[in-house]
Amino acid sequence: MPLRVVDAETGEPLAGTKLLLAYLYQDGRTERVKRTTDANGMVGVDMVQRPFHGLNMFVTADAHVPKVTSWGFGRAMPDSYTMKMERGVTIGGTVVDEAGFPIAGAKIEIDGPGND
Repeated sequence: MPLRVVDAETGEPLAGTKLLLAYLYQDGRTERVKRTTDANGMVGVDMVQRPFHGLNMFVTADAHVPKVTSWGFGRAMPDSYTMKMERGVTIGGTVVDEAGFPIAGAKIEIDGPGND
């Protein structure tokens, strides 16, 4: 299946987008394949066929929100697909204690939708 990855806002192709393809056996085991889009944001993805029953496709592009799409187990793969990636937001700052002093080694956890 030809996959095209583009910026959701501009439609520009996203070269160098990384894909982790997890082909699923019926028993839940996976076979993993890594791919990267070309300069036109294109990459080939093998169709789900025996002995596999499904595919989880994990997609990450610099400065964009990661996405996951699944096919198989009753949801057929399309002949071709365009994935639109939303731009991410960068945040920054300093963690301080009550007195305003930086806290070395502070761990930040964000609770919300998306990847951890």
